[in-house]
Amino acid sequence: MDRNKIDFIIGLLNNPTLTSKQRERINALLVKELSVESVTEERVMEMIETAISSNESKQWHKKEPTKKKNAHYPKLTADFFSLFNRRDGFKYLTHNYDSSAMSLNDMIAQAKQAYDDFPTKQNLPWSLLKLMTTFIDGGEWIDYKGKVCNEGYSTKSWEEWSEQNANRHPITDIGGMEKTIQRFRHTIRVVAPDMQTMFEEIIKPFSSLHFEMKNLDKADFYTNVMVVRNRFREMLKDMADHDDYKDIKIEYKPGLDGDYFTRQIRISQKGSFSAKPINEVISKYNTEGGFFYENADKLRGYCNWSVESLWDGKPYRWNILKDNELDETEEISKEDVVGFTHILTFYYKD
Repeated sequence: MDRNKIDFIIGLLNNPTLTSKQRERINALLVKELSVESVTEERVMEMIETAISSNESKQWHKKEPTKKKNAHYPKLTADFFSLFNRRDGFKYLTHNYDSSAMSLNDMIAQAKQAYDDFPTKQNLPWSLLKLMTTFIDGGEWIDYKGKVCNEGYSTKSWEEWSEQNANRHPITDIGGMEKTIQRFRHTIRVVAPDMQTMFEEIIKPFSSLHFEMKNLDKADFYTNVMVVRNRFREMLKDMADHDDYKDIKIEYKPGLDGDYFTRQIRISQKGSFSAKPINEVISKYNTEGGFFYENADKLRGYCNWSVESLWDGKPYRWNILKDNELDETEEISKEDVVGFTHILTFYYKD
């Protein structure tokens, strides 16, 4: 066996996406080569053992994201999600292959490579990185309805099923693995009419309030659905504490911001305003935490968040989470303030 072939095989064994089955195939290739080439078996096996031992510390799943306070770059998050629309990105995590030449191992390796190649991952929300690595590489993840799932592309039965069925994608196992993949798809994307259905479920405990929902059935964008669903619920709980004002409007508004589409959700409690001055509310947010702080902490990195109200009679928009040069507070027209209003702006990129 010549040096080039040995280096090629060792390079394969150092691939961090290599499965045990793939290693077995490489070893079989080595046996074949050794039968016809003049190189000592002891020397080749020594190199193989070295390669495998060094590879064990480089497994992809051990690059688990470190939990930390999220940075706020919602457009970067949109860039990451756009990989689900790309063949060389994450597309095949939620769609069938375009080519019969692709195998499950090929697809997983490609998705891991796209993840590893994405720049400045440290500026993405930790909960998003954790969701991605867990679904691909194993462990429990939480779906869009808050239910625990422990299956994904590392599940041994998925690999075995694919190999036994001519390398078919697990999504073609209708009613089986396909259901898990659809759960993941709806966890990383609001698919029309999911937003309408989501709010119909969220509002059920708030029977004292009257809801008007507009265009929610048209919402379609990527996000961590479980995270934002929980924040919507907390906002409605807060409004329910002020149920002297019973009329709540929830509206979806699409738009554009440069190279990005915007997907805006507005939740307004008509006639309800803050009795406290804006400066006092912001001071509490910065020093004591509370309702606004907890929501900002969970939404950071996923969307911009502003609140409009009359604050002690004065009309302001408070930009709690922003990725632009807007001031933290903006004075607005009193006539435009219909009530206490949450404005959540998500970005979407094809």
